[in-house]
Amino acid sequence: MPELLNAVDIFALTSLREGLPRAIMEAMAAGKPIVATNVRGNRDLVVDGVNGYLVSVNDVETTAEAITKLAEDKTLRTKMGEEGKRIIQDYAIEEVLKEMDEIYGLYI
Repeated sequence: MPELLNAVDIFALTSLREGLPRAIMEAMAAGKPIVATNVRGNRDLVVDGVNGYLVSVNDVETTAEAITKLAEDKTLRTKMGEEGKRIIQDYAIEEVLKEMDEIYGLYI
């Protein structure tokens, strides 16, 4: 997957439903700005206007506008990609284990 992500400037995921999409997580770790549908799971990872854009399901026009905006602005792509890398660090196994330890510590 890294070689595929290195070949693209923008990552789009236009699902009707998602859990916690690993594909978006991998794209964020690779520093790619995201265009994704505004559904559960995607909303947990993509902060609209910060590390990408959330678009309505089946809204082809808005999806195309978001992709075009990113395609035409390298500075914006870079900024959003860097924000995605920062955000995804919260999902690193070390961070998740630390949070779990803190939660269990409250009840033990």
